[in-house]
This record gives sequence, structure tokens and C-alpha cells, in this order.
Amino acid sequence: MNYDKEENVQSSWTLKALILFVLRNNIRMCQSLYDGLEEKLSRDYLYDNLSRVIFIFIYLSVSIALFIFVIVYRVQQQLNWLEVIARICGMQLNFNCMMMIVLMLRYTMRLIRSNRILYNLVPVDDAISIHKMIGCWIVVLVFIHALFHMIYFGVGSLGK
Repeated sequence: MNYDKEENVQSSWTLKALILFVLRNNIRMCQSLYDGLEEKLSRDYLYDNLSRVIFIFIYLSVSIALFIFVIVYRVQQQLNWLEVIARICGMQLNFNCMMMIVLMLRYTMRLIRSNRILYNLVPVDDAISIHKMIGCWIVVLVFIHALFHMIYFGVGSLGK
């Protein structure tokens, strides 16, 4: 009997130590993210990186517009919500794949560099890092898109 009590006390102590370790690391990570965010939202940083901010704003605006367009268009067709989510991810995939290719076209980059207005709107020097970031986002979208199509087909086959 005492052995069981000691084992419970030991496992309880181990669990508490693990929870404290995880919380301490998360607090440090959140604090470093907050410090970095505070620096990046300063007026000087935004002024120095205006082309990045404008590009991200336009990119997010187009993504949100595509999201809303798919919801409105597909809900009018009375599709299942699983299929709507899969189609949203599919539309986002189309847009992101286009952006990924356009950011790596040599002649397009040359045109942007030669045009003063476009040069101020598009962060040409960050094209490779944006290309990589969009590539990671495409991987996430592909997974979600495929997952919701599989769930939709699975649910549809159960109903028959």
C-alpha cells in the first residue's frame, strides 16, 4: 500500500515539475515575442520598412477578399460546409502559387526595380524570403484542402 502512495506522490511531483517547466518556457517565449512586436510596431520601423508593410497589407487584403468571395459564392450554391472550407483553401492555393511564381520571375523583378512606384510598393530585396514564406503557407493549405476533401468524401459515402 505504501508503495502505491509513494508512486502517486512521485508521479504527481513529476507532473508538477513538467508543467512548471513548460509554463516557464512559454512565458519566456511570449515575452520575447512581445518585445519583438513592440519594436516592429514602432513608428521608425514602419517608416523604414514601408514597402514590406504595404505588401503584407495588400497580400492580406486580397486573401481576405478571396475568402469572402468563396464563402458568398459557394454558400449561395448551398454546398456542404466541409466542401466550402476545401474550396476556400483551393482558392488560396491558386493565389499563393501565382504569387510564389511571380516573385521569382527575373523580368518581373527587373520591371519592378525600374518603376519607382512599384519599387516602393513591392519589397524586391525580400523576394526570396517572401517566396519561402509563401511556400510554407502553401504546404499548410494543401494539407487542409486535402483533409477537408477527404472528410467530405468520407461523410458523403456514409450517407449513401
